[in-house]
Amino acid sequence: MLIERIASCYWRLGRVVRAETAAIQARVEDLLVDDEVDTRRRVFELDDEGTEPADRVQDLPGVDSILAMIRFARDQIEGVGYLIDEELERFSHIVGYVIPGMEKPQPRLSNVAEQERKAAALQALGDLEEDLIESCIKNATLRAKKEASPTG
Repeated sequence: MLIERIASCYWRLGRVVRAETAAIQARVEDLLVDDEVDTRRRVFELDDEGTEPADRVQDLPGVDSILAMIRFARDQIEGVGYLIDEELERFSHIVGYVIPGMEKPQPRLSNVAEQERKAAALQALGDLEEDLIESCIKNATLRAKKEASPTG
C-alpha cells in the first residue's frame, strides 16, 4: 500500500513537471518567433538616413545593420525571388550598392534563367556577408594590436 502511494505520487509529480516544462518551452518559442519578427521589421525601419555605408563598418551596430539587411535580402530572394523597389532602395542606402539580379525579373525570362539569376544574387549576397565579416575581424584584430602596443 505504501509503495503504491509513493509510486503514484512520483507519477503525478512527473506529469506536473512534464506539463510545466512543455508550457515553458512553448512560451520561449513564442518569444523567439516574436523577437525574430520584430528584428525583421526593425531591419527595414531603421531610421538612419544620414549614415553613409562607409561609416557603418566602423562600429558594431553599423555592421549589424548591414548584416541584417543582407540576410533580409537573402530571405526575400529565396522566398519571393526579388526585392521590391522600396527594399532595393533601402538595400542600396544601407550597403552602398545593389547586386545585379536582386530586382524584379523581366517577365520573359525562362525558368532556367530565373533560377540562374536567383542563384547568382544569393551567391553574391553570401560573398558580401563573408567579406564583411572577414574585414570586421581584421579591423578588430588590428585595433586590438594597436591598443595593446606601448606606443598605441
